[in-house]
Amino acid sequence: MVVKFDANKTVVNKAIRALLAHWQCSERTAKLLLGNERERELRIQQLLSIHKALRVLYPKNPELLYGWINMRNSDFGGRTPIDLMTSGGEGMNIVLKRLNSSIQR
Repeated sequence: MVVKFDANKTVVNKAIRALLAHWQCSERTAKLLLGNERERELRIQQLLSIHKALRVLYPKNPELLYGWINMRNSDFGGRTPIDLMTSGGEGMNIVLKRLNSSIQR
């Protein structure tokens, strides 16, 4: 699942701020997730895609919809998805691939 980047950056920024608040991200974590200016658009697309996948998987369960990201997961070696996503490298892609594979089952 890929979410297209909306040209209206105010709307996107508001959505991302709300999402990060729901995920209970600290300012430090938010900065790690968003990266630098050069990679920010891609990361925002990835974050919105992760959220969209979670909405598909857990449409009636807000605890999992917003809490899954902070739950330890055996698919990630016992780490939380947010830990993997903030560790650099391919973390966000790994989390997104895992969610997409769950949707396709």
